[in-house]
Amino acid sequence: MDYECTVYVPPSTDVQQIRTFLREHVILNNPPYNVPLLLQTYLAPRGRPLRIIISRGRRQVHVIDENHGPASRHVLQTAIRGFQQHRVRPTVTQAGFQALQRTPTRVAPAPTKHTCSICLEVIMEHELQLLPCAHSFHQRCCQRWFQTSPTCPECRLPCQ
Repeated sequence: MDYECTVYVPPSTDVQQIRTFLREHVILNNPPYNVPLLLQTYLAPRGRPLRIIISRGRRQVHVIDENHGPASRHVLQTAIRGFQQHRVRPTVTQAGFQALQRTPTRVAPAPTKHTCSICLEVIMEHELQLLPCAHSFHQRCCQRWFQTSPTCPECRLPCQ
């Protein structure tokens, strides 16, 4: 049999502290539990509603912040979906891609922090080819790759 009640606490109250306090009380004492009396130092006439469920058989304490219900779940799911779709998928025409290939790169024999995922060698600055999806490769590797496939070798974004 479970004990359940709803109490109100100030918005700044640490819910974990309340849970720990109740958990210790439930372990040390037998039922019945007068939760409003136990929590009188934390309570407020208005504020954040907390639903407290004490499972007497297993002596488990659940403190549920009613302000973090379905609306917060929706915000979290929206943020996750936005993060998963963070890469913009631009459409690049053949002419646009050829213009990118004709764009001169800086000539400097210094290595970059990038490794070409086609040949697995370090890319030097003068060999760098950056695709619209922001992946980088050797220019020669890109040219060979695009003879067989019109997509990025890493993310398969259409590049032609």
